[in-house]
Amino acid sequence: MTANIHPTSSELATAVTEPGQAGPTLAHVDECLACRVLLSRIRHDLRLQPPDDDSVQRILAASAPLPEGLGELLQAPRQGDPRPGEIWRVGRDEALLVWVRQIFDDGVADVVPLLLDIELADQETVVIEADATPLASELAAMVALRTHLDFGAFINRIGVLNIQREVKEVITAVKEGRRPSGIRVGPPIDDDDDQRIEYRQALRDLLGELTPSAWAMAGSATGQALEDKSPEHLADIKTRLGERVDGVQFRGVDEQVITLSGGTRLSAALKVTCLDTAILVVTADAFLPDYAEVVEACNRMVIRESDADAVAVAVPAEDWETSLFTRAHLRPAIELPGGASVGPKVTMSGHGLVDILVKYLEGVTSPWR
Repeated sequence: MTANIHPTSSELATAVTEPGQAGPTLAHVDECLACRVLLSRIRHDLRLQPPDDDSVQRILAASAPLPEGLGELLQAPRQGDPRPGEIWRVGRDEALLVWVRQIFDDGVADVVPLLLDIELADQETVVIEADATPLASELAAMVALRTHLDFGAFINRIGVLNIQREVKEVITAVKEGRRPSGIRVGPPIDDDDDQRIEYRQALRDLLGELTPSAWAMAGSATGQALEDKSPEHLADIKTRLGERVDGVQFRGVDEQVITLSGGTRLSAALKVTCLDTAILVVTADAFLPDYAEVVEACNRMVIRESDADAVAVAVPAEDWETSLFTRAHLRPAIELPGGASVGPKVTMSGHGLVDILVKYLEGVTSPWR
Protein backbone atom coordinates (compact mmCIF):
# COMPACT_ATOMS: atom_id res chain seq x y z
CA MET A 1 0.00 0.00 0.00
CA THR A 2 1.41 3.42 -0.98
CA ALA A 3 0.81 6.72 0.77
CA ASN A 4 -1.62 7.81 -1.93
CA ILE A 5 -3.93 4.78 -1.70
CA HIS A 6 -6.49 4.42 1.06
CA PRO A 7 -6.49 1.13 2.99
CA THR A 8 -9.40 -1.21 2.47
CA SER A 9 -11.90 -2.00 5.21
CA SER A 10 -10.19 -5.36 5.80
CA GLU A 11 -6.80 -3.65 6.16
CA LEU A 12 -8.28 -1.23 8.66
CA ALA A 13 -9.85 -4.14 10.55
CA THR A 14 -6.41 -5.82 10.67
CA ALA A 15 -4.98 -2.59 12.09
CA VAL A 16 -7.52 -2.89 14.91
CA THR A 17 -7.13 -6.59 15.66
CA GLU A 18 -3.43 -7.06 14.80
CA PRO A 19 -1.72 -3.65 14.93
CA GLY A 20 1.73 -5.24 14.94
CA GLN A 21 1.14 -6.43 11.37
CA ALA A 22 -0.35 -3.19 10.08
CA GLY A 23 2.51 -0.70 10.20
CA PRO A 24 1.90 0.88 6.74
CA THR A 25 -1.85 1.10 7.40
CA LEU A 26 -1.37 2.80 10.75
CA ALA A 27 1.16 5.20 9.21
CA HIS A 28 -1.44 6.15 6.58
CA VAL A 29 -4.13 6.59 9.24
CA ASP A 30 -1.87 9.04 11.09
CA GLU A 31 -1.90 11.27 8.00
CA CYS A 32 -5.48 10.75 6.79
CA LEU A 33 -8.37 12.13 8.83
CA ALA A 34 -11.05 10.26 6.87
CA CYS A 35 -9.37 6.90 7.45
CA ARG A 36 -8.92 7.77 11.11
CA VAL A 37 -12.68 8.24 11.38
CA LEU A 38 -13.33 4.94 9.58
CA LEU A 39 -10.84 3.15 11.83
CA SER A 40 -12.69 4.49 14.86
CA ARG A 41 -16.00 3.18 13.53
CA ILE A 42 -14.51 -0.26 12.77
CA ARG A 43 -13.04 -0.41 16.26
CA HIS A 44 -16.48 0.32 17.68
CA ASP A 45 -18.18 -2.25 15.43
CA LEU A 46 -15.72 -4.89 16.63
CA ARG A 47 -16.47 -3.85 20.22
CA LEU A 48 -12.76 -3.59 21.00
CA GLN A 49 -12.93 -0.18 22.62
CA PRO A 50 -15.69 1.40 24.70
CA PRO A 51 -16.80 4.89 23.75
CA ASP A 52 -14.90 7.63 25.53
CA ASP A 53 -15.06 11.38 26.03
CA ASP A 54 -12.06 12.04 23.78
CA SER A 55 -14.17 11.37 20.69
CA VAL A 56 -14.49 15.04 19.78
CA GLN A 57 -10.71 15.36 19.72
CA ARG A 58 -10.22 12.10 17.84
CA ILE A 59 -12.73 12.90 15.11
CA LEU A 60 -12.76 16.67 14.79
CA ALA A 61 -9.47 17.99 16.10
CA ALA A 62 -7.13 16.49 13.47
CA SER A 63 -3.84 18.27 14.25
CA ALA A 64 -5.41 21.01 16.42
CA PRO A 65 -5.40 20.51 20.22
CA LEU A 66 -8.58 20.98 22.21
CA PRO A 67 -8.80 24.39 23.81
CA GLU A 68 -8.09 24.55 27.53
CA GLY A 69 -11.20 23.99 29.61
CA LEU A 70 -13.13 22.02 26.99
CA GLY A 71 -12.61 18.83 28.98
CA GLU A 72 -14.90 20.08 31.75
CA LEU A 73 -17.52 21.08 29.18
CA LEU A 74 -17.47 17.60 27.66
CA GLN A 75 -18.15 16.04 31.06
CA ALA A 76 -21.09 18.34 31.87
CA PRO A 77 -24.51 16.62 32.06
CA ARG A 78 -27.34 17.49 29.70
CA GLN A 79 -29.68 20.20 30.94
CA GLY A 80 -32.82 20.84 28.92
CA ASP A 81 -33.31 20.63 25.16
CA PRO A 82 -31.30 22.39 22.45
CA ARG A 83 -32.26 25.89 21.38
CA PRO A 84 -31.31 27.98 18.31
CA GLY A 85 -27.89 29.58 18.51
CA GLU A 86 -26.38 27.01 20.88
CA ILE A 87 -23.38 24.72 20.47
CA TRP A 88 -24.05 21.14 21.52
CA ARG A 89 -22.13 17.91 21.71
CA VAL A 90 -24.03 15.17 19.87
CA GLY A 91 -23.51 11.54 18.96
CA ARG A 92 -23.65 7.93 19.99
CA ASP A 93 -20.08 6.74 20.47
CA GLU A 94 -18.16 9.22 18.31
CA ALA A 95 -19.17 12.66 19.58
CA LEU A 96 -19.45 15.68 17.30
CA LEU A 97 -19.95 19.39 17.84
CA VAL A 98 -22.90 21.11 16.14
CA TRP A 99 -24.45 24.55 16.07
CA VAL A 100 -28.25 24.59 16.34
CA ARG A 101 -29.85 26.64 13.57
CA GLN A 102 -33.54 25.85 14.05
CA ILE A 103 -35.87 23.74 16.21
CA PHE A 104 -38.98 21.93 14.98
CA ASP A 105 -42.03 20.93 17.01
CA ASP A 106 -41.49 17.18 16.47
CA GLY A 107 -38.28 16.96 18.50
CA VAL A 108 -35.96 17.58 15.54
CA ALA A 109 -33.19 20.17 15.27
CA ASP A 110 -31.67 21.72 12.14
CA VAL A 111 -27.92 21.80 12.84
CA VAL A 112 -24.60 22.75 11.26
CA PRO A 113 -21.56 20.61 12.23
CA LEU A 114 -18.62 22.46 13.78
CA LEU A 115 -14.95 21.59 13.26
CA LEU A 116 -12.06 22.44 15.54
CA ASP A 117 -9.57 22.22 12.67
CA ILE A 118 -10.17 25.18 10.33
CA GLU A 119 -7.81 23.70 7.73
CA LEU A 120 -10.73 21.47 6.78
CA ALA A 121 -12.89 24.50 5.91
CA ASP A 122 -14.02 24.90 2.30
CA GLN A 123 -15.90 27.59 0.41
CA GLU A 124 -19.19 26.59 2.09
CA THR A 125 -17.71 26.65 5.60
CA VAL A 126 -17.86 29.68 7.90
CA VAL A 127 -14.60 30.26 9.78
CA ILE A 128 -15.22 31.82 13.19
CA GLU A 129 -12.56 33.75 15.08
CA ALA A 130 -11.51 32.42 18.49
CA ASP A 131 -12.69 35.48 20.40
CA ALA A 132 -16.24 34.99 19.04
CA THR A 133 -16.63 31.41 20.32
CA PRO A 134 -17.25 30.11 23.86
CA LEU A 135 -14.32 27.71 23.37
CA ALA A 136 -11.73 30.48 22.87
CA SER A 137 -10.63 28.59 19.77
CA GLU A 138 -11.28 29.08 16.07
CA LEU A 139 -14.18 27.03 14.73
CA ALA A 140 -15.38 26.10 11.26
CA ALA A 141 -19.13 25.73 10.63
CA MET A 142 -19.58 23.33 7.70
CA VAL A 143 -22.84 24.66 6.23
CA ALA A 144 -22.74 22.20 3.30
CA LEU A 145 -23.45 19.37 5.75
CA ARG A 146 -26.39 21.06 7.48
CA THR A 147 -28.84 18.35 8.50
CA HIS A 148 -31.63 17.38 10.91
CA LEU A 149 -30.91 15.48 14.13
CA ASP A 150 -33.14 13.82 16.68
CA PHE A 151 -33.27 15.46 20.12
CA GLY A 152 -32.15 12.15 21.59
CA ALA A 153 -28.74 12.55 19.92
CA PHE A 154 -27.91 15.68 21.94
CA ILE A 155 -25.51 14.96 24.80
CA ASN A 156 -24.76 18.29 26.46
CA ARG A 157 -24.71 22.03 25.83
CA ILE A 158 -21.34 23.72 25.27
CA GLY A 159 -22.31 27.37 24.88
CA VAL A 160 -23.87 30.03 22.66
CA LEU A 161 -22.60 31.15 19.25
CA ASN A 162 -24.05 33.92 17.10
CA ILE A 163 -23.48 32.98 13.45
CA GLN A 164 -27.01 33.24 12.05
CA ARG A 165 -26.03 35.94 9.55
CA GLU A 166 -22.93 34.10 8.33
CA VAL A 167 -24.73 30.77 7.86
CA LYS A 168 -27.57 32.49 6.01
CA GLU A 169 -25.07 34.19 3.68
CA VAL A 170 -23.45 30.85 2.78
CA ILE A 171 -26.85 29.25 2.09
CA THR A 172 -27.87 32.22 -0.09
CA ALA A 173 -24.54 32.25 -1.95
CA VAL A 174 -24.82 28.54 -2.78
CA LYS A 175 -28.35 29.05 -4.11
CA GLU A 176 -27.16 31.96 -6.26
CA GLY A 177 -24.03 30.15 -7.48
CA ARG A 178 -21.51 32.65 -6.09
CA ARG A 179 -18.83 32.85 -3.40
CA PRO A 180 -20.03 34.08 0.01
CA SER A 181 -19.24 37.74 0.56
CA GLY A 182 -18.48 39.74 3.67
CA ILE A 183 -17.63 36.69 5.76
CA ARG A 184 -14.61 34.45 6.22
CA VAL A 185 -14.83 31.06 4.52
CA GLY A 186 -12.31 28.43 3.49
CA PRO A 187 -10.70 27.95 0.06
CA PRO A 188 -12.73 26.14 -2.63
CA ILE A 189 -12.22 22.44 -3.37
CA ASP A 190 -10.64 22.35 -6.85
CA ASP A 191 -8.94 18.95 -6.78
CA ASP A 192 -10.58 15.52 -6.73
CA ASP A 193 -7.79 14.34 -4.41
CA ASP A 194 -8.52 17.06 -1.85
CA GLN A 195 -8.63 15.39 1.59
CA ARG A 196 -11.58 17.57 2.55
CA ILE A 197 -13.82 15.57 0.19
CA GLU A 198 -13.08 12.41 2.16
CA TYR A 199 -13.64 14.17 5.45
CA ARG A 200 -17.00 15.55 4.35
CA GLN A 201 -18.14 12.05 3.41
CA ALA A 202 -16.94 10.59 6.70
CA LEU A 203 -18.65 13.35 8.66
CA ARG A 204 -21.81 12.91 6.58
CA ASP A 205 -21.80 9.22 7.56
CA LEU A 206 -21.52 10.01 11.26
CA LEU A 207 -24.28 12.62 11.12
CA GLY A 208 -26.47 10.16 9.20
CA GLU A 209 -26.51 7.91 12.28
CA LEU A 210 -28.15 10.71 14.29
CA THR A 211 -31.04 11.62 11.99
CA PRO A 212 -34.57 11.03 13.30
CA SER A 213 -35.07 7.86 11.24
CA ALA A 214 -31.70 6.35 12.22
CA TRP A 215 -32.18 7.25 15.87
CA ALA A 216 -35.63 5.68 15.94
CA MET A 217 -34.29 2.55 14.27
CA ALA A 218 -31.54 2.12 16.85
CA GLY A 219 -34.00 2.55 19.68
CA SER A 220 -36.59 0.11 18.36
CA ALA A 221 -36.92 -3.41 19.72
CA THR A 222 -36.78 -4.94 16.28
CA GLY A 223 -33.78 -2.97 15.09
CA GLN A 224 -35.25 -2.89 11.59
CA ALA A 225 -34.03 0.07 9.54
CA LEU A 226 -36.55 2.31 7.85
CA GLU A 227 -34.67 1.64 4.67
CA ASP A 228 -35.91 -1.94 4.80
CA LYS A 229 -39.49 -0.64 4.62
CA SER A 230 -38.85 0.69 1.13
CA PRO A 231 -40.44 -1.24 -1.74
CA GLU A 232 -38.81 -4.64 -2.10
CA HIS A 233 -38.00 -3.99 -5.74
CA LEU A 234 -35.50 -1.31 -4.67
CA ALA A 235 -33.11 -4.17 -3.92
CA ASP A 236 -32.63 -4.76 -7.65
CA ILE A 237 -32.05 -1.04 -8.20
CA LYS A 238 -29.35 -1.03 -5.52
CA THR A 239 -27.64 -4.07 -7.00
CA ARG A 240 -27.60 -2.69 -10.53
CA LEU A 241 -26.39 0.74 -9.44
CA GLY A 242 -23.70 -0.78 -7.23
CA GLU A 243 -22.38 -2.73 -10.22
CA ARG A 244 -22.00 0.47 -12.26
CA VAL A 245 -20.82 3.02 -9.69
CA ASP A 246 -17.89 2.32 -7.36
CA GLY A 247 -18.34 3.46 -3.78
CA VAL A 248 -22.07 4.12 -3.99
CA GLN A 249 -23.94 3.74 -0.69
CA PHE A 250 -27.60 3.58 0.32
CA ARG A 251 -29.22 5.00 3.43
CA GLY A 252 -32.65 5.10 4.95
CA VAL A 253 -34.57 8.36 5.12
CA ASP A 254 -37.26 9.89 7.27
CA GLU A 255 -40.72 8.65 6.30
CA GLN A 256 -42.40 11.28 4.12
CA VAL A 257 -45.50 10.79 1.97
CA ILE A 258 -47.10 13.65 0.03
CA THR A 259 -50.34 13.24 -1.92
CA LEU A 260 -50.75 15.47 -4.96
CA SER A 261 -54.09 16.99 -5.97
CA GLY A 262 -54.74 14.24 -8.52
CA GLY A 263 -54.20 11.51 -5.93
CA THR A 264 -50.62 10.57 -6.92
CA ARG A 265 -48.57 9.71 -3.83
CA LEU A 266 -44.90 10.63 -3.58
CA SER A 267 -42.90 8.70 -0.97
CA ALA A 268 -39.32 9.28 0.14
CA ALA A 269 -37.67 5.87 -0.43
CA LEU A 270 -33.94 6.07 0.21
CA LYS A 271 -30.85 8.21 -0.17
CA VAL A 272 -28.05 7.38 -2.60
CA THR A 273 -24.63 8.77 -1.71
CA CYS A 274 -21.28 8.69 -3.47
CA LEU A 275 -18.31 10.62 -2.14
CA ASP A 276 -19.60 14.14 -1.51
CA THR A 277 -22.93 13.79 -3.36
CA ALA A 278 -26.33 12.73 -2.05
CA ILE A 279 -29.50 12.05 -4.05
CA LEU A 280 -32.93 11.61 -2.47
CA VAL A 281 -34.91 8.93 -4.33
CA VAL A 282 -38.69 9.45 -4.26
CA THR A 283 -41.17 6.95 -5.66
CA ALA A 284 -44.47 7.93 -7.31
CA ASP A 285 -47.39 5.50 -7.51
CA ALA A 286 -48.47 6.91 -10.90
CA PHE A 287 -46.87 8.70 -13.82
CA LEU A 288 -46.16 12.29 -12.90
CA PRO A 289 -48.98 14.70 -13.71
CA ASP A 290 -48.22 18.36 -13.02
CA TYR A 291 -44.50 19.09 -12.60
CA ALA A 292 -45.27 22.25 -10.63
CA GLU A 293 -46.86 20.13 -7.89
CA VAL A 294 -43.99 17.64 -8.03
CA VAL A 295 -41.44 20.44 -7.60
CA GLU A 296 -43.35 21.82 -4.63
CA ALA A 297 -43.44 18.35 -3.04
CA CYS A 298 -39.70 17.85 -3.65
CA ASN A 299 -38.92 21.19 -2.04
CA ARG A 300 -40.89 20.12 1.02
CA MET A 301 -39.06 16.80 1.23
CA VAL A 302 -35.56 18.27 1.02
CA ILE A 303 -36.32 20.44 4.04
CA ARG A 304 -36.08 17.23 6.08
CA GLU A 305 -33.26 15.77 3.94
CA SER A 306 -31.20 18.94 3.75
CA ASP A 307 -27.97 17.27 2.57
CA ALA A 308 -29.59 16.05 -0.67
CA ASP A 309 -28.00 17.64 -3.75
CA ALA A 310 -30.75 16.37 -6.05
CA VAL A 311 -34.10 14.56 -6.01
CA ALA A 312 -34.88 11.65 -8.35
CA VAL A 313 -38.61 10.98 -8.70
CA ALA A 314 -39.19 7.48 -10.10
CA VAL A 315 -42.25 5.46 -11.06
CA PRO A 316 -41.60 1.83 -9.96
CA ALA A 317 -42.92 0.21 -13.14
CA GLU A 318 -41.23 -1.17 -16.23
CA ASP A 319 -37.95 0.77 -16.52
CA TRP A 320 -38.58 2.98 -13.49
CA GLU A 321 -39.09 6.11 -15.55
CA THR A 322 -37.38 8.91 -13.64
CA SER A 323 -37.19 12.70 -13.53
CA LEU A 324 -34.25 14.19 -11.64
CA PHE A 325 -34.18 17.71 -10.22
CA THR A 326 -31.07 19.33 -8.80
CA ARG A 327 -31.56 21.67 -5.88
CA ALA A 328 -30.81 24.61 -8.20
CA HIS A 329 -33.50 23.51 -10.67
CA LEU A 330 -36.13 23.18 -7.93
CA ARG A 331 -36.42 26.96 -7.78
CA PRO A 332 -36.92 29.78 -10.32
CA ALA A 333 -33.86 31.58 -11.65
CA ILE A 334 -32.82 34.43 -13.95
CA GLU A 335 -31.34 33.31 -17.26
CA LEU A 336 -28.23 35.15 -18.40
CA PRO A 337 -27.50 37.21 -20.39
CA GLY A 338 -31.10 37.92 -21.39
CA GLY A 339 -32.49 38.19 -17.86
CA ALA A 340 -35.54 36.03 -18.55
CA SER A 341 -37.14 34.20 -15.64
CA VAL A 342 -36.82 30.39 -16.00
CA GLY A 343 -37.52 27.32 -13.94
CA PRO A 344 -38.10 25.35 -11.94
CA LYS A 345 -37.25 22.66 -14.48
CA VAL A 346 -36.33 19.01 -14.86
CA THR A 347 -32.57 18.44 -14.90
CA MET A 348 -32.64 14.92 -16.39
CA SER A 349 -35.41 12.67 -17.69
CA GLY A 350 -36.19 10.11 -20.38
CA HIS A 351 -34.32 7.21 -18.76
CA GLY A 352 -34.78 4.67 -16.00
CA LEU A 353 -33.72 5.30 -12.43
CA VAL A 354 -30.37 3.50 -12.62
CA ASP A 355 -29.34 5.23 -15.85
CA ILE A 356 -30.37 8.64 -14.51
CA LEU A 357 -28.42 8.15 -11.28
CA VAL A 358 -25.34 6.92 -13.13
CA LYS A 359 -25.41 9.88 -15.54
CA TYR A 360 -25.85 12.36 -12.72
CA LEU A 361 -23.11 10.85 -10.54
CA GLU A 362 -20.72 10.70 -13.49
CA GLY A 363 -21.19 14.43 -13.93
CA VAL A 364 -20.58 15.45 -10.33
CA THR A 365 -18.10 12.89 -8.94
CA SER A 366 -14.78 11.43 -9.97
CA PRO A 367 -13.47 7.95 -9.14
CA TRP A 368 -10.86 7.40 -6.43
CA ARG A 369 -7.32 7.63 -7.69
